[in-house]
Amino acid sequence: MTDFPASPLPPAEFFEQWLPQRFAAAELTPALREADLSLGVVLRGEGGGEWLLTIEDGALRVASGGEWLPTIEDGASRVAGGARKGVPVTLVQGVAEWRGGLWEGRGGAFSARVSALFDPVALAAALKDREKLLLRDGPVSHLERVGAHVELRVTGAPGGDWSAGVLLGPGSIERPDARIVLTERDADALIEGRLDVVEALMGGKLQLEGDSGFLLKLPRLFGWLA
Repeated sequence: MTDFPASPLPPAEFFEQWLPQRFAAAELTPALREADLSLGVVLRGEGGGEWLLTIEDGALRVASGGEWLPTIEDGASRVAGGARKGVPVTLVQGVAEWRGGLWEGRGGAFSARVSALFDPVALAAALKDREKLLLRDGPVSHLERVGAHVELRVTGAPGGDWSAGVLLGPGSIERPDARIVLTERDADALIEGRLDVVEALMGGKLQLEGDSGFLLKLPRLFGWLA
């Protein structure tokens, strides 16, 4: 087993070397062996880059470069490159926030859910009893229909604020359609099911900035994160 790095690795080394080795060495659950899932990753800042992670037939493939990224052209949504359509979720994050979530404990339960995507061992544990999320045409694949870029921002944590953009389906990675802001305590309560999304919004514990129409899509987003 390739242990999780004790100290931060450069993103390229993490995604292109460590992660494939970790996946190959891991004792995969039946759900992970049968998974059919793609995840885009865009990290901004020094050392950042763009990667497409694909789990299929029990193997992990990592492609670098941005030709697969969802883009906006002439007002119409399409996926550049064509051959790599069907990326349901693209994570858009700063290198510092990515590193802070993985190695510094920033972001609480929200960050832990996102960070689990980068470790097959943690992913298997996080998805226990919810393995259907990994199946072809499962709930995660349906997120592609949301067609929105939302930024999650967790504030007030001892380790510092943390944020991550989640692009659901095709769209622009340049700026979010909506921004969700909440404290680490309230974020943990939402993830753990102790706080309802509507209750948090009505009570001012969850602030939504930007597209008000995104309110209708919140349950699907939190259903994926929970």
